[in-house]
Amino acid sequence: MYGAFFFLPLLDPPNAENHVRWSLLLFALYLPFVAWARQLPKCRMWWALVGLAILSRLLLWPHDPSMSDDAYRYLWDGKVQAHGLNPYEEPPNSPYLMHLRDTLIHPFINHPKMPTVYPPVAQAVFTGAYLLQPQGFVGWKVLLGLCEGVACLLMLHWLQLRGKAAGGLLLYLWCPLPILEISLDAHLDALAMPFLLGILFAAASKRGIAVGVLLAMTILIKPLPIFWVPVLFVWLRWRQGWRMLATALLTGLLIMLPYIQEWGSLLKQMGVYSRHWYFNGPFYTLLDIWLIQEANRLILSSVVLLASISSAFLHIPLRWRLFLPMAVYMLFTPTLYPWYLLWLAPWLVIGPTRFLFGCFALIPLSHLVRSFKQIDGQWALPAAILLVEFLPLCLLLLLDLRDFYRKRQRQAARFSDFSAHAP
Repeated sequence: MYGAFFFLPLLDPPNAENHVRWSLLLFALYLPFVAWARQLPKCRMWWALVGLAILSRLLLWPHDPSMSDDAYRYLWDGKVQAHGLNPYEEPPNSPYLMHLRDTLIHPFINHPKMPTVYPPVAQAVFTGAYLLQPQGFVGWKVLLGLCEGVACLLMLHWLQLRGKAAGGLLLYLWCPLPILEISLDAHLDALAMPFLLGILFAAASKRGIAVGVLLAMTILIKPLPIFWVPVLFVWLRWRQGWRMLATALLTGLLIMLPYIQEWGSLLKQMGVYSRHWYFNGPFYTLLDIWLIQEANRLILSSVVLLASISSAFLHIPLRWRLFLPMAVYMLFTPTLYPWYLLWLAPWLVIGPTRFLFGCFALIPLSHLVRSFKQIDGQWALPAAILLVEFLPLCLLLLLDLRDFYRKRQRQAARFSDFSAHAP
């Protein structure tokens, strides 16, 4: 398994079939491995496996992204800012940015006619990556690796607090998707992982101000955690909840201040993305048969919002209240790429489920879109691929819900027996 990570990036980027075959093979090896390794204590074997997981990532750092061109836009935005310009003002093909064009980054930028859509915290890290290494991806991958390392330390701390074996961390470290999407394709979603875990720890300690700061910074990497606001507000109760909201608003305004003149441009580009982008969304595809796009997106957004509000009032641990809106988003979003699952990656350690493992195994099938585009010129997946991806996921989700319901019944029965025998 370890050796396969070295050969995978040598594949030709359009060769999506081989990429998907390798990913599936690696995941098939991963499942029985973690079933054994998750019970390991901190011992020599555990340290060796952690070391190999780190080495497998380092071997991928020198290679350019294979299944995505997003990282070229990251470095371009960083280059624009490093030269004292604003990436929200002009698109990459603007004549005003002609002097910044090169042969390494600019020719491979996706959607070069559009200004950037990435929020300010992400932009700050892009700039740091460019200053660290102006030509190449290793500097950017180093920053992603640092974020991943902090997230792993927080996951290990979570295991220690609950008296669980340190081997649980291997469920994340050896999962193929994070290795490939971070260390090979260098997706910015890895930046959010330590912030997500920080929010979980701060909320568990009822620290509204800390939650607000972390929440604002996470939203300004990507707006996904906006669906956590109802959950966190209810969990923290009134006083700490209002502190969280006020702190998040103030933190967001301070971070956005250098871009105050370009707020309109950023919101416009995010609106364009949310209204017109779609890919690999199963329920969006179903609704698209009967409804217009605007109605589809309104319905799906309402479902995710309802899940967020409902999760806030469920009598379940905080980690599951936060997991549910994010999982519902992954099912109901119009656009779902494999690297979006990095927002769920910490739950491989803090709350592994059948549904979660199914997502990390099957959603990478969407990389096959590159092969289908070569055939028909369309960036879209056949309905058969969507069925192979999402039909098993729905079944796994039902099994998880059944097990959860049975567990709650057993807990209620034990409580009832205890009450009946109480003096």
